[in-house]
Order: sequence, then structure tokens, then C-alpha cells
Amino acid sequence: MLINHSLPPQAVLSHYALEHARIQPVLLGNINQTFFLDTHENKRYVMQRLHSIFPAAIHRDIAIVTDWLRDGG
Repeated sequence: MLINHSLPPQAVLSHYALEHARIQPVLLGNINQTFFLDTHENKRYVMQRLHSIFPAAIHRDIAIVTDWLRDGG
């Protein structure tokens, strides 16, 4: 399966105030696009673009897990 390693859209980066982050595509993996985003504050984020084979409802599941982890889970 070929993955398009185009950079994340500027609107997404701006939404998270990451428009000035250094973006490094992670070239491993078979389905999703993954990027490391390194900020000037020495913080590293991981951003993924999910492949279209996943239904839109998966975003609800991701939000639930993210909330649980943020709350100390």
C-alpha cells in the first residue's frame, strides 16, 4: 500500500498553534501517515493522518482515550 507523505494541512497545524514546528515524516508504518512535530520550546508531538479505511466514528474512540489519558488514566 502506498502512503502519500504530504505534510499536514496548515489549518490543522494552526489549530494547535504548531504552524512553526519542525515537521519530520515518520516513514515506518503501513496504513496511517505519522509525523513528529518539534517546537521551539523543545516539545515533541506526534500527529497522524488516519487512512480512509477507518470509519469516521473512530475519532470518537480516539477522543475518549485521549480524555482518559489526559485525566491521569
